[in-house]
Amino acid sequence: MAGPVDTSRPEPAATPGPAGPPAFHAAAGEVLDWIILLGALGLLGWTADTGLTFMPAAGFLTHRVPLLVFQQAALAVGAAGGIRWLLGGRALPGAALVALAAVAALCLLSIAHTANLYSTREELFLIVAIATFALGLLMVLNDGLKTHVFLAGLAGIACWEAVQGLGQYAAGIPTPAYWLSPSFADIIHTRIYGTLGSPNVLAGFLLFGIAAAAVLAMSLPVFLRPVAAAVLVVEVTALMLTYSRGGYAGLAAFVIVAAVALIPVRRRAWWVLLLIAVVGGVAIARLPAVGLRAQSLAPAQEDTVTSRRFIWRTAERVWDAHRVWGAGLGTFNVVYSTYRPPDVLTTYAMLGIPGSAHDDYLQVLAETGAVGAGILALALLWGLWRAGVHYRGGGVEDRVWLGGAAAAVAGVGVTSIVDENLYVITNLTMLVAFAAVVAGHAVRRLRPTLRLWQRVFVLPVAVVFAALPPLLVPPVVATVLHNEASEQVAALRFSEAVATFRSALPLDPLNSIIPSYLGDLATDLYRRKLTTALGPWESMREVAAGYYRQAIADNAWDAYPWAELGRLLRDEHRYPEAVAAFAAAVRLDPYTPRYRLWLGDALRLAGETEAARRQYEEAARLYPVELVLIEHHEGRGDRYAASQAQLADVERALRELGPAP
Repeated sequence: MAGPVDTSRPEPAATPGPAGPPAFHAAAGEVLDWIILLGALGLLGWTADTGLTFMPAAGFLTHRVPLLVFQQAALAVGAAGGIRWLLGGRALPGAALVALAAVAALCLLSIAHTANLYSTREELFLIVAIATFALGLLMVLNDGLKTHVFLAGLAGIACWEAVQGLGQYAAGIPTPAYWLSPSFADIIHTRIYGTLGSPNVLAGFLLFGIAAAAVLAMSLPVFLRPVAAAVLVVEVTALMLTYSRGGYAGLAAFVIVAAVALIPVRRRAWWVLLLIAVVGGVAIARLPAVGLRAQSLAPAQEDTVTSRRFIWRTAERVWDAHRVWGAGLGTFNVVYSTYRPPDVLTTYAMLGIPGSAHDDYLQVLAETGAVGAGILALALLWGLWRAGVHYRGGGVEDRVWLGGAAAAVAGVGVTSIVDENLYVITNLTMLVAFAAVVAGHAVRRLRPTLRLWQRVFVLPVAVVFAALPPLLVPPVVATVLHNEASEQVAALRFSEAVATFRSALPLDPLNSIIPSYLGDLATDLYRRKLTTALGPWESMREVAAGYYRQAIADNAWDAYPWAELGRLLRDEHRYPEAVAAFAAAVRLDPYTPRYRLWLGDALRLAGETEAARRQYEEAARLYPVELVLIEHHEGRGDRYAASQAQLADVERALRELGPAP
C-alpha cells in the first residue's frame, strides 16, 4: 500500500500534493465517503442487534448465515473504500498500515502451523473481512467532521445497546443460574446483556462506547457536550448493571489512565471523569450487590472464578505444547478438550467448550505462540510510540482524542485479562472501528492527496475483494444442508437425508462434522435394515466406519468419531479394536463420562475387569457434574434423562463387578 503518513513530527500544515480533483469530482467523492461511513455504522449496528458474538467454529452454529452476511458487507465496505481511494485518495496512517501488515503476517504463519485447518480457515475469513473493513474506513476518514460523526455513531450504537440492557433490568428479566455463584443468585435478580447474549461481552462492548462518548464530551462544541454526557451516563449505568467484574476493572483502568493522560487538557477532562466516577459510585451505593458481586469467590461448580482458573490452566497447557508457533488461529476450542488439566471436579468448565479462553492474552499465546504474540506486541508498541510522538506535538483536541484512546486501550486491555474482546465478533469490529477513527483523526492534517501512480498500489488488495466472497459461500451452504439433513433424519425421511448429506459433503471438505453425521446415518440405516443410495443395508457398518475414519482424518482433535467407531467395532465383537477406539476418544476428551462408560463396557467384554472398573468409577465421578451442567443450561429434558440413565448403567455395572480387590 502506498503513502503511509509520517506522524513522527509535530502537526505541520498539510503537505502539498498534486492538484486536487475538479469540484464536481470532489463533491462526488465526499458523497461516496459519507455513504461508506454510514454503511459501516449500519453494519456495526446490525451486527450488535443480531447478537453476532462468537464464531461457528467455537460452537455457535446459529451464527453461520449472519456471519456470512457480515463478512460480505465488511468486504463491500473495504471495496468501496478502495474504489474511493483509487479515484482520489490521501495518504494513510503509517501505524495503521503496520498493524494490518502484522496481522497479515500472523495469518500466513498460522496457516503454515495450524493444528486444525478448518478452524483456522474460519478465523482467517473473519480477520480478513474485518481488516478490509478497517482499511476502507482509513481511506475515507480524512477530516475532522467525518471522524466526529463516525465516533458519535460508535457512541450511539453502544448507547442503544445500553438502553436494551436497561430495558431488561427494568423488566426484571431473571438471570440464568450459571451466570452467578449460588451465594449471589438470590441477591442479583438481573444481569443485563443487551442483544449480545452475555453480560461480560456487553461490558467490553460498552467500554468502547464510554471511551467514544468521553472523547466527544471533551471535544464537541459546548452546546453539544450535554448530549455526549447523557450518553455517557446511560452507558456507565448499563455497564454497572452487567455485574461484570472484568467490566468494573476495565472502567476503573479507563478512568485512571485517562486522568493521567489528560493532565495537559485537564480543564476539558476533569468534569467528564468526575461524571463517570459519580455514576459508578451511585451505582455501588444504590445497588449493594454490585460490591458483593466483585467479591464472589465461592469454590462451587457454578462459580465463574473457579471455571476461569480451569480454562486458563487449559490455555497454558495448549501454549506449553505449541510454544513457538501456537496451535493456530481459531483452534482453541478445537484442542480445548484434549489439554484440560486432569482430575478436576470443582467446575463444569471441564465439560463444556467455553467459546474462548476468557483471557485474550492467554488465547493469543495459545493460538499464535511466541512468534505471533511477538509480532502483535511489536506492532502495538510501534503504534503506541507513533501516537505518543503525535500526542507530544499535537494540540488540545489531538491530546483529548489520543488520551481517550490510550485510556480505552487500557480499559479494554484490563477487561481482556478475565474476559474476551479479540475473539468476539462485535467487540473486535468495534475495536477496529474505534482504532481506525482515532488514527484517521490524529493524522487528518497530514494526509496529502496522492498521485495516481501511488494510488494504484491498492489494486493488489482487489484480489481479496474478488477472490474471497466466492470462497465464503460453500461452507455456509454445507452447514445449511447439514441442518436440513438432520431435520430429515428426525422426520424419518432417510433417503432424502442421504441425498442432502452427500450434497453437503463436497462443499466443505474440511468440515469433519458432516462425515461424522453421515456415519451416524449409515449406522442407523444398518440397524433399521434400510437400503438407500449409500448401498445395501448389509454394507452400512463398513460405510459408517469409513465416514468416521474420514472425520478423524479431517479433525484429529475430535473424540466423537472415535467413540462412534468404537461402538461399531464393539457391536461386531472386535473388542480389542473397540477398546483402542474408545481409549482414543477418552484421551481426546477425558471429561465426557459416556466415553468412560463405553470404554468400561468394551474392557469388560474383553475380559479386562479391573481396567473396566477404573473407567466405571471415573464415569461415576463425572456424571453428577454433567447433570449439574445440563440442568443449569438446558433444564431437566431429554438430555438430562439420558445422562441419568447412563449413570444408572454405570452404578449397575459397578454392583455387578462387586467390591474392588
